[in-house]
Amino acid sequence: MDSLFSHAVPPEEPASSASAAGDSAELSHAVKVPVEPDQAFEGFIDYLHLWWPSEYTIFGSGTHVAIEDSELGEESVEGQWLPWAKVQKVVHGGLLEMESLDPVRVRVSVRFTAEGPSATTVSVDQDAPLVILEQGQNPIVVSWLDVLGYYARFMGADTRSQDS
Repeated sequence: MDSLFSHAVPPEEPASSASAAGDSAELSHAVKVPVEPDQAFEGFIDYLHLWWPSEYTIFGSGTHVAIEDSELGEESVEGQWLPWAKVQKVVHGGLLEMESLDPVRVRVSVRFTAEGPSATTVSVDQDAPLVILEQGQNPIVVSWLDVLGYYARFMGADTRSQDS
């Protein structure tokens, strides 16, 4: 059961459409998960708090990452809400578009594409690296390559068999 939570051992790297696999600054990444697009979407949106890695949070261990009131963000153990991005568009089972709030406006698009009867490719494209920032804290650059690895494993994918 530990593999479902963000403190689990990091998965192997998922596929990247970029030429330098493993470079967190690349702008497009994708993974294939063994579920229908609706389930892939639900796992990404509704269960974000179970798989989002704590190293990509400001509050760290115990934080609750979620999409609430059209914002992607995190809530500290004390209940402080820190928004990261504003949700711009949602197409259930197909698309999530967001724009980061600080320090630079970055558009992030997450697409869910059917790849057969029980498989979905989940791809993330962004204009620039997504940075999470809280006043007085060091900025955190989100590596979608790492984040998608956690998500893919949570959704039951064998990340060792994904191309890099």
